[in-house]
Amino acid sequence: MIIRSIDTSGVIGVGSVDPVGYSKDDIFELYLPEELFAQYQGPVVLEYESYGASSAECIYKTINQHHYGRECDDQWSRQWYEQREVLESSIFQSGRNIIYFSCMAGYRENLMIRNVRIRLNSATLEKGSVFKRNELVEVDLGKFIDEAKVIEQIKEKVKVIALGIHQVPVINSYIINVTEGAYAYRFIGNTQGLKVKIPVDRRKVTDHDAELRFFYFDMEYRTWKAAEIQVDGNGNEFIEPNPGAEYFAGLIKAPEMPEAEVFTPNIFKDMKSADPSTGIQLISPPEISQTGEASVNYSFQIPSGRNGMQPSLLLHYSSDGGSGWVGQ
Repeated sequence: MIIRSIDTSGVIGVGSVDPVGYSKDDIFELYLPEELFAQYQGPVVLEYESYGASSAECIYKTINQHHYGRECDDQWSRQWYEQREVLESSIFQSGRNIIYFSCMAGYRENLMIRNVRIRLNSATLEKGSVFKRNELVEVDLGKFIDEAKVIEQIKEKVKVIALGIHQVPVINSYIINVTEGAYAYRFIGNTQGLKVKIPVDRRKVTDHDAELRFFYFDMEYRTWKAAEIQVDGNGNEFIEPNPGAEYFAGLIKAPEMPEAEVFTPNIFKDMKSADPSTGIQLISPPEISQTGEASVNYSFQIPSGRNGMQPSLLLHYSSDGGSGWVGQ
């Protein structure tokens, strides 16, 4: 049986097609009927088409917060490839399943993904090894909470996972990630009432005029949002994390503005005044010949054309001519 994603296609990462890096179309949702999947014991095959990446192992993907993919010697190419990955059924669940894709560092262009689907009919599976999940790195709570008493109370209830750049949805290019120790952190467990601070790498904060914010990923809206920052009685900033959400510290890039200069009255002293007669060819007065007729010559300045071709046009008038416009 085949279950298809409700999302038809997506542009992954940052590149010429999506220079900002919007995360909305990096995510694919699939819904598994409970009556069908609850009793299913076999492996699950993830199938999709990728544009730019020929190897499925070189495409980072996160399935219900389980991470797959690695850096490899795959070259980005302008064609579509059929991908097929055998995965453990334990990473899937009845109802809503979330898959988001990410580009490896070797790709300087967007990837495109389409026709995402999973196959449950194990009788038709080809022989092959099951793709292995990437191991998660758990972080000491002391990195986020100063009070040892609080850590002791919640260490069995809350876990913090350090995440790499390919384990979270793409961050918009106008935000600079300044998180210390990891690209982002995920809080798992009962986080109700928990107050934490996201560590900031001050070495990355080079623009002191930029605004420092903490962001979390809102899966419902498929975008990064600014977390609400609270301040305690000692002036320390903290956030209250949502369970299962990813957080990072970031700087919002300010748009480039023209620099202001001090005005001085003599700033234009060396500037020459404009001459309105520049480029105007004046007509000379008629000249009288020895035989008594008056004549005038006037040449036209024609811009040069292709290959430097420039015609030479001259208007000649003589009072001894006929009664035409120019004495003809």
